[in-house]
Amino acid sequence: MHTHTDAPPGLLDAVAAHIEATGMSKSAFGEKAVGDPRFVFDLEAGRECRRKTEARVRDFIETGLTWEQVKAAPAEGAA
Repeated sequence: MHTHTDAPPGLLDAVAAHIEATGMSKSAFGEKAVGDPRFVFDLEAGRECRRKTEARVRDFIETGLTWEQVKAAPAEGAA
């Protein structure tokens, strides 16, 4: 029975594993992956996730970026 979240199967586990492996905070992950610092917290609370959003999250995870790399990257839109 799938009662704790409406996230696609395995997505929350994949997010948690990436956060653990990279040292990234939940809010930094959400901000960088989908532009929403509350994303992981909301996902844990049962937020439904569209396929397009899931694809963006999985694409971000596949980059393998660590927290150090994310911090060092220039801000989007910076000249």
